[in-house]
Amino acid sequence: MKRAILLFSLIAAAFTAVHASNFDFLKEFLEEGDTHVIYVDKPAKKLYLMSSALEVLLTYDIASGSGGADKVYQKDMCTPAGEYRITEIYSIMEPWQLALAKERVKDAVLSGEESAEAKEKLRSLQKKYIEGMENLKALNKTFYRAKDGYTRYGTNNDLGDNSYGPVFMRLNFPTAKDYKKYYKAVREGLVPKNEDGTYAEIGGGIAIHGTNDPVSIGHNASQGCVRLRNSDIIELSWYVKEGMKVVIR
Repeated sequence: MKRAILLFSLIAAAFTAVHASNFDFLKEFLEEGDTHVIYVDKPAKKLYLMSSALEVLLTYDIASGSGGADKVYQKDMCTPAGEYRITEIYSIMEPWQLALAKERVKDAVLSGEESAEAKEKLRSLQKKYIEGMENLKALNKTFYRAKDGYTRYGTNNDLGDNSYGPVFMRLNFPTAKDYKKYYKAVREGLVPKNEDGTYAEIGGGIAIHGTNDPVSIGHNASQGCVRLRNSDIIELSWYVKEGMKVVIR
């Protein structure tokens, strides 16, 4: 019995080591102060939340751009590949940072140690949450029509509204590296021109968000963003904060 347990432990340890080694390339992207990193594997249709030691904490299925390649210009329907940061988080639900700030103020009041600084932080977080919630509501009012190329996966039906789900995590796309890739594509004639003769722009607005089309998860199906099931993006939001590193490949 002891031998069996030992053998199982060795096999489990070996599997963990091999699995972890698959993410060694992420070390070059981590900077001082990075406690976590999100890795998006487009071909595998997976998103990993990892510690700075590259331990996999959470894994989710995703949908990425229907174009199937790396993004170069706006409306190419592709998800970018590169190194990014989360710049803004819009959420319908109260974020964990706000809930924590409320409890800290409550604890201070009960202990007779009220802090003006803590109250100001709470007011700031409340304002930011409300503004973000309103921004997300506005985004979700957009009705995407099939005639414009926006359909529910595997159908000819309108994608419709509420396509961003309950959480929207904006990335800092495009970066300097993305612009370099874009201008190279322009020189090589790979960027189409608009009716007025100008080149299609590089675009922006890339995010990790929920979806009104869960059937699309696991496929090339988005306009360029990374989609998660709504239940998954809600769970992920409990662990994510602005400034977190995101690597997409």
